[in-house]
Amino acid sequence: MSEQIKPAQVTFTMKKEGFQFLGREFSLNNPDFGQIWGDFLNGEHGGYATLEKYQIPNQPNMNVWHNKHAEHKTYMVGKIVGDIDKVPDGFTLIKIPESEYFVITYEWVPANVQFNHHTGEYGNEQSWNTIFMPSSERINNWECFDNMKNLKLPDGYTMCNNEGNKIYFIEVDNFGTPDGNRIEFWVPIKKLSE
Repeated sequence: MSEQIKPAQVTFTMKKEGFQFLGREFSLNNPDFGQIWGDFLNGEHGGYATLEKYQIPNQPNMNVWHNKHAEHKTYMVGKIVGDIDKVPDGFTLIKIPESEYFVITYEWVPANVQFNHHTGEYGNEQSWNTIFMPSSERINNWECFDNMKNLKLPDGYTMCNNEGNKIYFIEVDNFGTPDGNRIEFWVPIKKLSE
């Protein structure tokens, strides 16, 4: 049996310039993530193949969890892009403003190690790239979403993920980087004095 990999949790703050984000939006009212990913990857709009025409090189895949729509929360799968003359059919372009983020992640995992990046557990022979995971594993995103109010933020900061930009958090898939692989959750924050 190979050695078990249990990377330690890592948190830090960072500032990110504003960027344009192109993706497909999916309602979070009773979501079926298997269906969402099936539609995104295999549907008529082309998924990542369409996005690659517009993406800024070397930017990771991202999922933006937001509430820009009054009637539902939204899960948006996409990439950071440059200037676009015409938004492709079935996609939405949003501007994410400059923000400070509280980043929740774990130590980098070497690219050659079998590791389930979704649950942070070793041994199930899956990687995050296996999209159709059992719902028992996918629920971890909801746990993160629901438990954000319990986050221990750095002193002097508060979350600002339910105002202004309406971004709850951004899920960033870092795969195949020189540092290895890991998923990061970026939660918008601001200084209490602002």
